[in-house]
Amino acid sequence: MAVVVRYVDDKAVIQECLLTFVEAKDLTAESLTAYLVSTLTKYHLDPACVVSQGYDGAAVMSGGCSGVQHRMKEVAPYAAYVHCYAHTLNLTLVDCVKSVQCACDFFCLLKALYVFTSASKAQAAFVAKQELHPEKPVHRLQKLSDT
Repeated sequence: MAVVVRYVDDKAVIQECLLTFVEAKDLTAESLTAYLVSTLTKYHLDPACVVSQGYDGAAVMSGGCSGVQHRMKEVAPYAAYVHCYAHTLNLTLVDCVKSVQCACDFFCLLKALYVFTSASKAQAAFVAKQELHPEKPVHRLQKLSDT
C-alpha cells in the first residue's frame, strides 16, 4: 500500500510526498486503517490532523459505514473523503481504449496469450527451471488488469 501525503508548506505551496510503501498483509478496512494511522505516527504526523483522504472506489476503502474512510473519520473528524482523481482518470482511459477497435484487439490478444501460457506445461517447466536458482526472482506473465 502506498502512503502519500499532500500538505501546504511554510510558503503556502502545496507539496506532495510519498512517505512509504507498507506491506498490507491483511486487507480489511480495520487493518488498512491501522496501517495508515501507524505509518503517520511513525513519521511524526498526527493522524487527527488529517483533513482529506483519497482512495479508489473499492468498498473496503470508500465505504461510508465501515470502510477506511469512515474509520479514518473516527480518528480525524475533519478528514473529508474524495474519490482518487488518478483512479478516476484511469477508469476513463480504460473506457476510451475499449472504444478503439485495434487497441481492444491488442488487449484481447494479450489476455488470450496469458490464458494460453499460464495453463501450459511449458510455463510450468519454465517456472520450475527458475526455481532452481533461489537467489533470483521467478518471472511469470502477469494477468492483465484494467488498472
